[in-house]
Amino acid sequence: MASREYRLGARTGWQGNSLALVLASACVAVPAHGQSIPEEEITDLDSLGGDRSGAFGTNSNGSIVFGYAEQADGTIRLVLWRDGVVQDITPDGASFSPAVFDRNGVRRFYMSRDGSTVTGTFVPAGQSQISAVIIRNGVAEAMTGSDYILPTAISGNGLVIGGTASPSFGVTQPFSYDQNGLHWLPTLNRGTGSSAAINAINADGSVLVGSDATGPARAVRWVNGNIEDLGVLQNGITSFASDVSDDGNVVVGTSQVEFSPGAYQPRAFIWQDGVMTPLGVLNNTGVAGNDQSVASAVSGDGTTVIGHGRTANEAGQVIPQGFVWRDGVIQNIGWIPTSSAQGSFATLSAISFDGRAIAGQARSIDHPGGEAFRWFDGEITLLGTLGGDTSYSTDISDDGSTVVGVSTNAAGAWRAFIWRTVMQDFTNILGSFGGLAEETELAVSLPRQRLARLEKAGCSTGTKSFCFGLGGYGWRGSAPVGVPKPDEAGIVLSAGVRPHRYVSLGASYDWADASTGLARIRADHSKAWSLAVRIADHDRLDGPVLEASYSRSSDQLVLERTAGIPDVEQALGSAKLRGEDYGARVSWALPLSPRLRFTPSASLARVELARAAFTEDAVDFPAGFDRLAWKATRLSAGATLAGSLSAINYQLGAGLSHELKSGGLSVSGRSDIPGAEQFLLESSLVRHRTRGEIEAAASIPLGPVSLVLTTEADTPEYGKRWVLGGSLTLKGAF
Repeated sequence: MASREYRLGARTGWQGNSLALVLASACVAVPAHGQSIPEEEITDLDSLGGDRSGAFGTNSNGSIVFGYAEQADGTIRLVLWRDGVVQDITPDGASFSPAVFDRNGVRRFYMSRDGSTVTGTFVPAGQSQISAVIIRNGVAEAMTGSDYILPTAISGNGLVIGGTASPSFGVTQPFSYDQNGLHWLPTLNRGTGSSAAINAINADGSVLVGSDATGPARAVRWVNGNIEDLGVLQNGITSFASDVSDDGNVVVGTSQVEFSPGAYQPRAFIWQDGVMTPLGVLNNTGVAGNDQSVASAVSGDGTTVIGHGRTANEAGQVIPQGFVWRDGVIQNIGWIPTSSAQGSFATLSAISFDGRAIAGQARSIDHPGGEAFRWFDGEITLLGTLGGDTSYSTDISDDGSTVVGVSTNAAGAWRAFIWRTVMQDFTNILGSFGGLAEETELAVSLPRQRLARLEKAGCSTGTKSFCFGLGGYGWRGSAPVGVPKPDEAGIVLSAGVRPHRYVSLGASYDWADASTGLARIRADHSKAWSLAVRIADHDRLDGPVLEASYSRSSDQLVLERTAGIPDVEQALGSAKLRGEDYGARVSWALPLSPRLRFTPSASLARVELARAAFTEDAVDFPAGFDRLAWKATRLSAGATLAGSLSAINYQLGAGLSHELKSGGLSVSGRSDIPGAEQFLLESSLVRHRTRGEIEAAASIPLGPVSLVLTTEADTPEYGKRWVLGGSLTLKGAF
C-alpha cells in the first residue's frame, strides 16, 4: 500500500515505559521533516462468540493482553489472551455493560505489568455494594479489611495494590494491599475531608504516588508506608501525581499555577531528588489561560514524560495535543494531515520503557474520527483499522514493538486489535489454527497412497532378462464431507533385471503432481522411488514367489496458515515431508487351466512419514511447528485371477488390508501470538483402518511391447466415497 512518513524535527534515541494513559495536548506544530506517514494494518483479538471485544493493556513483552470479549448471548466478560485460549477471568456474579468498556466508559480493572494479576471492582448481580477482587491464575479472591474498597493501581509485579477504602462507609483513606492483607496509609493530616487518591505504583510495589486532599491537594509519595509531600510549582496552589518510574525515584504529575489573580491553569511537572521542576508548555495560543500542560505518564526508566497541552491547530481550533518531554525540552508529538474540517489533533495512550516508542491516536486523512498510531524516535506510523472508520490504542509493550487497542471492523463492531507491523484481527489469528491438524492429515495421505502403489512391481521380467515400463497415472482421493478431495497425477519409470534364474531386481521412479485440494496446504516437488527383489523360479509361471520392497517419497509441504482468513497477515512456511514404506509379500500362482491361473497373496508392510520442523516466514506473529511423525503397520491379503482372451492378457484382483497399529496425528508448536504461545492440535478425522480394493487390468500387445490399461477402486481412508484411479503404461521385456 502507499505509505506516508512523518518525522518530528529533532530527537532520536529517546527512551520510555509502556503505561496506560490518555492524553490531549496543545501547541503550535513543529514542522514535518519527513514527508509521508506509513500506514500499517492491525490484528483483531479473539472474542467469545459475540461481535465485540476490547484490549486495554499488555504485559511487558506483549505476550499477554487484557481486555473484554462479548459472548454470543451479548454478555460481556473480562478476558486474558494467553496460554492458547481466550481465558475468561470474570468473577462469579459480575455483570458488565458494554458502555463500561467503550472508549468513554469507566474501566475499573487493572492488570500488572508482568501479566500475573488483575484487580478491580464490580457490583454483584442483585446487589448495590461494590466488591473488590484480585484475580490470579483465573481465580478471583475478594479483597477484605474494609467495608468499601476501591483499588486504583497495581504494582508491576502484581504483588501490591493501592487505592482508597472506607471503614463503615465513612471517610475514605488510602491503602496498600499485599499478601498480608490491607494496610492503611498515612495522610498529611492538614484538615478534614477526602483523604487521598493513589494513581500509580512502581515495579516492586515499594513506592505509591497520588494526591492527598486533607487540605489543598498535594502530590504525595508513600515509600515503605511513609508519606512524603512533593510540594507545588512556583505560584502553585495544588498538585497531584499521576505516575512513577519503575524504581520509584521519578514522579510526574500536574500542579495548578496562578497565572493572574484568582485564575489558575495546570502545569506539568517532574519530581526527582526532592525537586519539582515544570516541564513547560506547548506554544502559546495567545489566549490567556491556554498555556497549559498535564503530565500523564513517565517511562519506566524515568527519562521521558508524555502528556497533553493546549494549542491551536492548522484549522485555528484550540485543541488538546500530545507532547513528549525529555532532557528539559517539551516537544509537540506532531501534526498528522487530516481531512477533518476541525483540523489535526494527536492524543497519547502509553509509552515504552525507554521512551522511544509511544502509542496514541490522531485524526488522519482516511480516518478523521481517529486512527491509532505508534510514534518511534519522532516518526509516526499510522496503524489503520480493522475495516471500520475508527481505531485507538490503549497500551504498548516495554520494548515498543507491540501495540494493543480497539478498532471498528467493516461491520461497525468494536474489536480488540494487536499490532506489531500490521493491524490484525486477533480473533482470526487464533482461529487460523483451527482445522490445521485435520488438513495436515489429509495432506499426509498423498505420499501414503503413492508409497502403497509403489509396493507393486513396476515391471516383471518373467522369463526374460530385462524389462522396462513407462506410464502415466491419475487418482482421486477421499475426504470427509465438505473437504476437497486430494488427487494426484504422475509418471512412473520402471526397470528390472534378472541376474539369476531365481532372482530379479527392480526399481521405479515416480514424478507426481499432487494436490491436497485444500486452501491452506499444498504439496510441491512430489516424487518417490522404490527398489524390489523378487525370488521365484522365473522360468515357470506357477509356484511360490517372495518379494521384498523398499520405497521412499518426498514432498515439499507449503502451509499458508492464514489463507482465506480476513484481516490477518499472510503466514507462510514450508517443510519437507518424507515417507518410507518397506515390507515383504508372499504369493503362490496356481494354474487353473492352460490360460488361467489363480494367485493368492499376503503381505506385511511398515509405513513411516515424517515432516520436518519449520517456522513461518517473517511475519509479526510467526508460528513454529514441531517435527511431525506418523507410523502404521499394515497387513494385507488378496488374490488375482489372470488369463488371456485372444491376444489380450487380463488380470482381475481384489484385496483387503488392515492397519495393526495406527498412530493418531497431532500438530504442535509455538508462536508469538498471545493466547497461542504453545499449541497442540489433535486431528479429529476418523480414518478407516480396514480397507478393500479391486483392480482390473488389460495388456494389449503392440509388437515387442504391450500397452497396459489399469483401473482401480479402493474403499476410502476418510469419508464415504471410493478412491478411484487409473493408469496407462507401456511395458516390454527382452
